[in-house]
Amino acid sequence: MIKKLLSLLSICTFPAIAITNIKHVEVVESLVVVTVKTSRDNVACGGAPTDQWGLDLTQEQDHALYGLILTAVAKAQAIEFMGSGICLDNGRIERISKASYKG
Repeated sequence: MIKKLLSLLSICTFPAIAITNIKHVEVVESLVVVTVKTSRDNVACGGAPTDQWGLDLTQEQDHALYGLILTAVAKAQAIEFMGSGICLDNGRIERISKASYKG
């Protein structure tokens, strides 16, 4: 039973989570690329930089996340990201599904 459970867990992918400070925010057309100071271990998008996250500004829910990220930058606050497992920019950057900070 335990072996079956462990094999199932090894198949499942868990979202990447990182608590870090933001080093750089860049907007290219509708893609926001957030470069952070701390790399993460697990990356959903093969070959993706471990210090970058992304938002798709064509998606309405990403507008709120973008505002939250800019607020954290303005206040120089650490921010927590959770990855969605969705790859943006031809599989280069993992999309952010959740961002939070304590201001």
